Amino acid sequence: MDAVITVAAWDVVVHHYAVAGGEFAYAVANGGNLPASANPGYFFNRAATQNLLGNQWGMMNETGSWPGQVWLWLYTFWYQIKPFSTSANADILVMAVMGVLSLAFILVPFIPGVRDIPRWIPIYKLIWRDHYRSLAAPSSPATPGASP
Repeated sequence: MDAVITVAAWDVVVHHYAVAGGEFAYAVANGGNLPASANPGYFFNRAATQNLLGNQWGMMNETGSWPGQVWLWLYTFWYQIKPFSTSANADILVMAVMGVLSLAFILVPFIPGVRDIPRWIPIYKLIWRDHYRSLAAPSSPATPGASP
């Protein structure tokens, strides 16, 4: 940590020299990357404590208490099957497939036939049956003149 502080202090000196109009103003005053280069093991150790070294199979690592990238499974799935697994430009092919699938998902309400599937297969009635039952139950009307 002392090396990072030393390099950060040197960065301040170089920055002040650059502002004052020194000759090596643009050659040395690059600021943000100097503390990182002072201690190359710093970021490695930070990644190791959070299990982010990349030596595990898969891409769904968790960072601390944050959830992993569960949305990546759909992208990485395509890399496992041919022709994507053998293609030199698999990235663009996977992105194109995911773009078409995303567009189809967005356009579901506008595609005739596909938008009618819930009416043909009324699974929603099973899910919402308690709600529909409570709506259908007759409520007792209040008797006039009765005190609560």
